[in-house]
Amino acid sequence: MYVVAGPSGSGKTSAFPGERYGCDYFNADAYAAMLNGGSYLGIPKSIRKEVGPVCEKFIWTTSPQAWTSQQKPPCAVQSFSIK
Repeated sequence: MYVVAGPSGSGKTSAFPGERYGCDYFNADAYAAMLNGGSYLGIPKSIRKEVGPVCEKFIWTTSPQAWTSQQKPPCAVQSFSIK
């Protein structure tokens, strides 16, 4: 499992579009925009709060063989910069 994280507008989707890699992916901004009537502008905090649990469920159900229900998903942190 790969996690691409960073602040909004930092280019994550541009650099790593999930559909290009032929894998399951979850784009929190795109999901929030869908809940906001298709707009990425002015997404309220109430919608952002809905997205977190959906993303977590995606993580737990996409790779269930990687962990048991008693343990959290494994995490590895690697920092790098794209120029």
